[in-house]
Amino acid sequence: MIELLNLKQSYSQNEIMDGDIFIIEKELTDIEYYYFQTKYRSKSSHFSTVIKYFEDFENRVNVSFLPRDPKGKEVSLKLSRLNAYPIVY
Repeated sequence: MIELLNLKQSYSQNEIMDGDIFIIEKELTDIEYYYFQTKYRSKSSHFSTVIKYFEDFENRVNVSFLPRDPKGKEVSLKLSRLNAYPIVY
């Protein structure tokens, strides 16, 4: 679970505990965000925010298809639980 910190509160008020991970993300300007989206639009491994990356990581599933023919190759796909069948097809 990802939660944004309230910087005006203390660690105990933010309920920070041992094992929590801090991620600092640079806030992109509109021009930088547009450039990022156009440059990496077709690459599914690039995400514009940390929250989007971890959302994808949490919902990622590796699906392996075994061949019926012993000479065939196994096929593995990385899919997301959030995608409907028409998107995958």
